[in-house]
Amino acid sequence: MKIVLQVSGLNIWDSRNEETIVKNVSFSLKENSCLALVGESGSGKSMTCKAIMGLTRPWIRCSGRVEFNGHELLTLPKQQLRRLCGSRLCMILQDGMSAFDPSCVIGQHFRETLREHFGWTVQQADERMVESMLTVRLKNPTEFLKKYPHQLSGGMLQRAMIALALVLEPEIIIADEPTTSLDTITQFEVMEQFAALQKRTSSAIIFVSHDLGVVNRLADTVVVMKNGSVVEFGSLPEVFEQPQKEYTRYLVSSRQALGMRFRQVLGGNEPC
Repeated sequence: MKIVLQVSGLNIWDSRNEETIVKNVSFSLKENSCLALVGESGSGKSMTCKAIMGLTRPWIRCSGRVEFNGHELLTLPKQQLRRLCGSRLCMILQDGMSAFDPSCVIGQHFRETLREHFGWTVQQADERMVESMLTVRLKNPTEFLKKYPHQLSGGMLQRAMIALALVLEPEIIIADEPTTSLDTITQFEVMEQFAALQKRTSSAIIFVSHDLGVVNRLADTVVVMKNGSVVEFGSLPEVFEQPQKEYTRYLVSSRQALGMRFRQVLGGNEPC
């Protein structure tokens, strides 16, 4: 399969104190595949994704190469990068509330985004969004477009962002911990929507998570990060069944132990 994103020797640091955040990170993303970035909080997963999208703070510096279909993203002028982001690169954030302007109804956000990328009228944008929102099982989408972000749950906002991605049909979708703040049932439903999203759009997905259960459901390949560096990179079976590094073995064994404990409690086999 064709490689759509190649990250090579990515370094990220804070210019205010020269603190290293990400060090020499390299991985590749193939078309129509899902790559998971896993690791504990502070391992550099989210910062890596923000650097790819050009969303870092002004005092954050980056070096290395991030190549997307012939474009070097780290050196691409901001205006050109903005045109790529949304139409060909799309990011779904952990906190759905932060993705929307709290002073505007949801529909306004969608209309402005679709007008900027496709030049659509309000009617065209609303028709496509209503159709897409029904696809991700959002009820009463016409009324939904009239709501402010604070009037909607986290799960609804996540589905709304997935619906927008369905309309945009980007080549790459980056999902940064999109299920972390959701309850278990909603988390499962949103995961199912991500799986369906990939099937419908053939987009490549970078899925950031510390939940190996979620990763096991969606990913083809896995990048394990610790303290800003990649410690392991391979296919899902390689990383989960035959981990080479001690840290990866710790993550996998911790997940297995938690699963066994959960089954014990559900089955009434809790030890005395």
